[in-house]
Amino acid sequence: ARPFFSEKLIPAMLRLLKKEKAVIPVKKINKTVKMVDSGYIKNTVDRDVLRTAETPQGFDFRCMEKLYKKKNIDRIRPTDEAAVFESAGYKVRVIEDPDFNVKVTEREDLEEVERFMKKRKRG
Repeated sequence: ARPFFSEKLIPAMLRLLKKEKAVIPVKKINKTVKMVDSGYIKNTVDRDVLRTAETPQGFDFRCMEKLYKKKNIDRIRPTDEAAVFESAGYKVRVIEDPDFNVKVTEREDLEEVERFMKKRKRG
């Protein structure tokens, strides 16, 4: 879960969903990313075109329902709902979300959340 998304994010996504079937927040990548093959660097990926997918993600419910009812959904092994739309040929609209929104899945992530909350309290 990503509990710290911006309060402006949901209204912005809802506006986009009036025209789009899928909208997800993304963040720019500030790290160097390497493609690796057989233990060797194949090439360095241009991070200017890379983004990390964030949550919450927004979708047209009826469209999503139809996509999930298709039998080949398990074959594509999606890592998020946006991948389901991508695999069906839909364009997924992105919206930049510059705010802190750490993904909380592991115990260590809670330490980062605690640091953020303390910093936020201090102002």
